[in-house]
Amino acid sequence: RAGFFVATNSRPTALLQGLNLLSFIDNTERKMRAFIKSFLVAAMAVSAIAPPVRSQGIETFPNDPVGVKKAVLQNGFTVFMVEDASQPAVFGAVVVKAGGKNDPKDATGMAHYLEHMLFKGTDQLGTIDFEKERVFLKRIDSLYEVLGTTVDAEQRKALQSAINAEAVSAAAFAIPNEFDRMMASIGGTGLNAFTTEEMTVYHNTFPPNQVEKWCDIYAHRFQHPVFRLFQSELETVYEEKNRAMDNFAYALLRAFNRQLFKNHPYGQQEVIGETDHLKNPSLIKMYQYFNTYYVANNMALVLSGDFKAEEVLPIINAKFGKLQSKEVPVFPEYKEAEFKGREYIKGRYTPVKAGIAAFRTVPKGHPDEVTIEVLNQLLSNTGQTGLIDNLVLDQQLLMGQVIAMPHIDHGASLMIIVPKLLGQSTANAESKVLDAIRKIRLGDFDEALLQSAKTQLQVGFEERIEDNQEKALLVVEAFSQGESWEKLVAYPNAVKAVTKEMVMAAALKYYGDNYLILESKMGFPKKEKLEKPGYKPPLPPADAKSSYARYFETLSEGKPVSRFVDFKQDITMREIGPNASLLCVQNPHNDIFEMQLKYGMGTLADRRMPHAARFIDVSGTATTNEKAFKLAVAALGGQITFEAEDNFFTVRIKGLEENLDATLALFSDLASNLFVDASKIPILVREEKSDRKLSEKDVQTIGTAMSEKVKFGRYSSFLNRLSLKELEDLNADSLALLLKDAMSHACEVHYTGRKQTDEVARALTGSVFKAGFPSKPAVWVDKNIQSLDTRSVYFLDRKDALQSQLYFIKQAGKFNKEEAWLVDAFNEYFGGSMSALVFQEIREFRSLAYTANAPVRAPERAGGYLRMDGFIGCQADKTTEALKVMHSLIDSMPAKKERIDAIRKAVIQSAYTERPGFRWLSSYVLTAMHRGYEEDPSQYRLRFYEGLTWDALQKWYEQHIASTSSNNPTVTVVTGDARQVPLSTLQKYGEVTTLEMEDVFRN
Repeated sequence: RAGFFVATNSRPTALLQGLNLLSFIDNTERKMRAFIKSFLVAAMAVSAIAPPVRSQGIETFPNDPVGVKKAVLQNGFTVFMVEDASQPAVFGAVVVKAGGKNDPKDATGMAHYLEHMLFKGTDQLGTIDFEKERVFLKRIDSLYEVLGTTVDAEQRKALQSAINAEAVSAAAFAIPNEFDRMMASIGGTGLNAFTTEEMTVYHNTFPPNQVEKWCDIYAHRFQHPVFRLFQSELETVYEEKNRAMDNFAYALLRAFNRQLFKNHPYGQQEVIGETDHLKNPSLIKMYQYFNTYYVANNMALVLSGDFKAEEVLPIINAKFGKLQSKEVPVFPEYKEAEFKGREYIKGRYTPVKAGIAAFRTVPKGHPDEVTIEVLNQLLSNTGQTGLIDNLVLDQQLLMGQVIAMPHIDHGASLMIIVPKLLGQSTANAESKVLDAIRKIRLGDFDEALLQSAKTQLQVGFEERIEDNQEKALLVVEAFSQGESWEKLVAYPNAVKAVTKEMVMAAALKYYGDNYLILESKMGFPKKEKLEKPGYKPPLPPADAKSSYARYFETLSEGKPVSRFVDFKQDITMREIGPNASLLCVQNPHNDIFEMQLKYGMGTLADRRMPHAARFIDVSGTATTNEKAFKLAVAALGGQITFEAEDNFFTVRIKGLEENLDATLALFSDLASNLFVDASKIPILVREEKSDRKLSEKDVQTIGTAMSEKVKFGRYSSFLNRLSLKELEDLNADSLALLLKDAMSHACEVHYTGRKQTDEVARALTGSVFKAGFPSKPAVWVDKNIQSLDTRSVYFLDRKDALQSQLYFIKQAGKFNKEEAWLVDAFNEYFGGSMSALVFQEIREFRSLAYTANAPVRAPERAGGYLRMDGFIGCQADKTTEALKVMHSLIDSMPAKKERIDAIRKAVIQSAYTERPGFRWLSSYVLTAMHRGYEEDPSQYRLRFYEGLTWDALQKWYEQHIASTSSNNPTVTVVTGDARQVPLSTLQKYGEVTTLEMEDVFRN
C-alpha cells in the first residue's frame, strides 16, 4: 500500500509489473493502482487563474469541469464535495497530510502503522470495557519501550512473552473487525487505506442514504483512537514486508532510491518501515505521531457522488467539527546535491539485465513541472509514439520507459532500460536512450509529435475526471501536495501553452550529463527475513457490541434510492448486420468516445492469438509504417490497442468524438492493408521470452499458475500458450492470416460516447465493416472449473520464497440465478470482505497472513459452475497453522448467527450502489444476460435479501461448501519453501502431488 510512482508507457513488461507492485504492497486491492495513478497527476502552473467564488461558506471555482465545492470548518478541517448523480453511490476519503517522510528517523513506519491501527477502534468502538482493557494496554506500551532498548536475545524473548501475556489479557475486552462490520452494515464497499511518502488516506464507497452514519463513524475513528491488538497487527506488517521482499523489484528500487535521495527520507526511510524499527516498535511514538499530524487543520474530507453539498455540509460540520486543531511542525529541508556527471552503481537484483537512470527534476508546483510532463510524453507514452518507444519498435532495445516521481520536496524522472536479451549490454541500451533525450534537447522532433503528446495528456485529464473515485483522488492529491484546486483544473490550458522551445529548454536544463545510473546484472540479493515470533494468538470473545455500535444503530438512515440498470433505456442493443451487434451507452461527461470491437475468436480457440495481437500492434500498412500509424492515431487524440482474451480478439479504440470517423478509418486501413513484416517476429519472441523469464521467478505468479492448472487444466493461461519451439517457429504470414480469420468471426461492438446508435452504425458500416460483415459465428470455449473428484494437495518447492502462496479451490455446484443472492450473503459472511470470517480468523485473530480471502465466484455464463477461490499469502513458517485454520473454516464453518441481521443489511444496501460506471455498462448488461437475467441482477436479488435467514445461509453452505458434501472436495495448492512445509502436514489435506515448474508453465 506504500505509494511510489506512476509509469507513463502502455505495455509494461514483467519488470515494470514488478516495479508497480511496490506502489502498494497489497495486490488484492487491484483498484488502488488506478487510484494512485489518478491522484499522482502533475499539479499545474498556469497564468490568469480565476479566483474562487464563496457563497454561504462554500467556495466554487470558475471554469471547473469537476464542480468541486470547498468549505473550511471553524477548526480548520477542509471539506471538498463533488456532486455527481451518475451513479447511486458516494466515494468518501479522509486524507492526512503526513506520510512516510514524516516518520521519526529512529522509528520509521509510524505513518504506515497508523494506517493499520486506525481500523482497530477507539475508547468506545471495538471494546466491551475500555476501562478494564486500558490497564493491560498501558503495560503493553511500557513493555515495548523497554524492548526497544534491549539488545540481549534472551531478555528480548522474555519481554516479547510478557507483551504477549498482556495482549492475551487485553484481547478479552476487544471486538476485532467491529469497524469493518459496521461499515458493511451500511453497504460500505472497498474499505481500505493507503500510505505514501506524503499522505495517508482512508476511503471506501457507500450508499447516499448513509451519509450521516458514514460521517459519524469516520469522524469518530480519529477521536481517541486505541491501538489495541497491536502485537497481532505487527505480525501483519511483517507479512507485508516479507511480501515486498519476495518481489525482486523491492531490493532494486531500495538500493536505487538510497542513492537517488542520499539525505531525504524519500530514499533513507521506507514507508513500510525499516526492519530494525519493525522489530522494535514504539506505541508511545505512534501516539505522538498521531497527536502531531492527525489534527483538523492538517486533514481533509473528500466526498464525490450522489448527494447535495448544501444538505451534507451541516452533517459534516457536526461530525468533523469536533476534531482538534493545533500547529503542525514545519517539515525540515533536506538538500540533495546535483549528480556529478554519470554516477554509476551496480548490483544483482533482476532475472534479466536492466538499468535505471534518474535525472533530478522539480518538486510539485514548480513552473517547469507541466513542461517536463510533456517532455516525458515525447519520450514514452501510452500511444507508443515517443522517441524511446521508437527504439523498442525499431528493435534497438527490449524495453524503455519513463517514470515520473512527483514529490513535494524533490522531483526526479526515471528511465527504465532493458537491453535485448542477447548481444546488447546495458551500457549500449543506456546510450540509445540518452541519444533519444539528446534529440529533444536539439529540437530534433517535429511539431506533430509535440501536438500529439499534448493532446494525449489533455484527453487523459478528461478521462480522469469522469469517475467519482478518480475525481475524489485528484482532490486528495491537490490537498496533500498543497496545490490549489483552481490551479489543478487549469491543467489542460497549461499543457496547451507548452511550446517546442520550452521543451527543448527543459531537456537541456534537467536531462543533461548529470544523472544516476544503476546497472542490474542477473541475480538476486539476499533477502532479510522477519521470523515468526511464536506468540500465542490473542483470541477475543465471541461477537459483542461496543457502546458506540449501539449508538450507531440509532442514527438515522435515509431512504435508499434505486437506480438500477434498465436494459431497455440505459443501453441500446442492435444487430447492424450478419454476425455484428452494436451496444451503445451515452457518455454524460465529455467528448471522449471508447469503442471495443470484440471478435469471437480468442486464445482458447488458437494459442497464437496473443502473438497475433502483439504483431498487429507493432505493424503498419503497405503505405504507413508502424511509427507513422501510431503518430497519426495519437494526433487525433486517439489510441488503438489490441488484446487476445480467452474468447475474444479485442480491439480497443478511443479518442475524441469529433474524430470518430477518422480514427475508425485508420484502424480499418490497418486491418485491411496490414504490412506483413517478417522483421517484427523477433520482437515478439524476445519480449515473450523476457516476460516468461521474469514472471517465472516471481513467487506470486508461480502460485497463480499452479492454481490455474488445478482449476482449468489445459486451459490455464500458463499452459495454453505456445512452447518456446512453437514461438521460434512463428512467421509473419501465418499471424497475418490468423488476424484475418479472427476478424471474420462475429463481432460485438461496445460503444460509449455522445453519438446516437444510427450514427455509430453508419460509421462502422463505412469503415470497419466496409468490405463486409463477419462471415463466421463466434467460437466460444467454456473455461469452467474442472471436475474436482478427490481431496488433494499440489505442492511446488521454492526455497527462495519468504512467503508461501496457499490456494483453496472448490467446485461449488452449478450457477443458478435463483440462488445467486445466497452466494452474495455467503461471501459477505464467510470470505469476501475485510469483515468476513476468513479475514477475521486468519489475519485479525491469529496474524497468519497479510492477505486472506475465500470468495465464491460465478461463471461467465449460465450453465457454468460456481467455484471457491480461497487464498492466503503467509510467511513460510506459518504455513502449517494457516492450512489448519482455513480448512477448519471451510469444512466446519463457525455459526455466528447473531451476524445475520448485519449481513442482511449489508447485501441490501450494497445492491443499491452496484450500478457500474457508463464505460462498463454494456459489458455488465451482456454478462448479466449471459447468466440468464432479463433485468439488473441487483434488482432481481434485492427481492430475496429481505427474507434472508441464518437457516437459508447455513443450508446453502452445507449443500455447496461443507466437507459433508462428497461432490465438492477442497483441493489445496501450495508453493513455498519445503524446509518450512513438512510433507506430513500437507498429507492431512489429501494425497500430495509434487509439481515442477514445467508442470505449470508450458515452455
